[in-house]
Amino acid sequence: MSNPPPQARFSHSQFFSLDPISQVEKEIFLDKVWPILSSQQGSMNKVDDFDFYFKCISQERKPAAAKDHAITTFDDLFFIIGIVQSHGSSVFGQLITKIQNSRPNLATVPSRLSNSIELAVRVWLMMNIRNRVPPDLYQHQTSIPWHDNYVLPWVLAQNFKRHQCDQHSKFSEYFNAQDMKRIGGIKVEWTNNLALHLTIKDSLVYIFHGVSILKRMQESASTSPFLEREFFEETLATIDLLIPFTKASCDGWLADEIKLLGLDKNIRYRDAPVMEKSRYPYWQKKLLAVEDAFEKSKPRTFLQWWHDTRDMQQWWGFWLVVTGIFLTVLFGLIQSVTGIIQVSRPNRSSS
Repeated sequence: MSNPPPQARFSHSQFFSLDPISQVEKEIFLDKVWPILSSQQGSMNKVDDFDFYFKCISQERKPAAAKDHAITTFDDLFFIIGIVQSHGSSVFGQLITKIQNSRPNLATVPSRLSNSIELAVRVWLMMNIRNRVPPDLYQHQTSIPWHDNYVLPWVLAQNFKRHQCDQHSKFSEYFNAQDMKRIGGIKVEWTNNLALHLTIKDSLVYIFHGVSILKRMQESASTSPFLEREFFEETLATIDLLIPFTKASCDGWLADEIKLLGLDKNIRYRDAPVMEKSRYPYWQKKLLAVEDAFEKSKPRTFLQWWHDTRDMQQWWGFWLVVTGIFLTVLFGLIQSVTGIIQVSRPNRSSS
């Protein structure tokens, strides 16, 4: 009796398991989630470029999570992803019914099936989209709600609306990750949740680093009915904007971040930044929020003041004042030392 092909063996493997996924299985996984036309396969990234993605998958596969889900095998997951992808006009409640009718083994506790649909969408779109209110406050704040009576394309359209702005308006040359940190103390927090991309919270700006995934989704027919190709192109362009390869300090910092945090290695390969705000209709609202936070930020340390050359008149004024204070203190110290020396000399002579 011949052994079943790798695809069959993999599909029937347990999803919630600590067993690693082989290279061949990773290829099968990617083809199931984001199928690409054979004519385009040569232009796509290699499996090794998705190491960071499969680290995310391993986090989802923790055996302890099995009790909260209806799925048991990879095939169950791929089936649900396929149902969601092919029934974009169905509301969440209808998807539940379709899955239950087609696969009785998944017709378990409704909450478990809802959790598995949410998982399927996270795996496919790299977004935290929730039908049920998560108990964790952070998950609740960073997730997109998908209620029973809404279709997924509408949910996505409401969260990624196109905006228009002045055609001649541009972002400042200082509008990049390094200058925002050095001048305003705004730091980058890398995220695997595409819905969090460009969200500004306190002194953190979230940036999605999965360049390889964005390019894969951009070319896959499975995503086009839900998110336009231009959306992925623009998302890549926002990374080019905030981490410009034309700025050497950004490249050095990014190389360290990739090595330290295991980011997508393909984020190193970026195009020239486009500074016109009209280039970013999908992400414009969030970009403007980040820009506003940066413009309102004030340097709090001498090093930040040194780097803040956005207003040269203010820069010169600050450092002239600092220099004046320094010289005043220095001359005062010199006079004090001179006075002490002059007082001590007669005392030594008389002795």
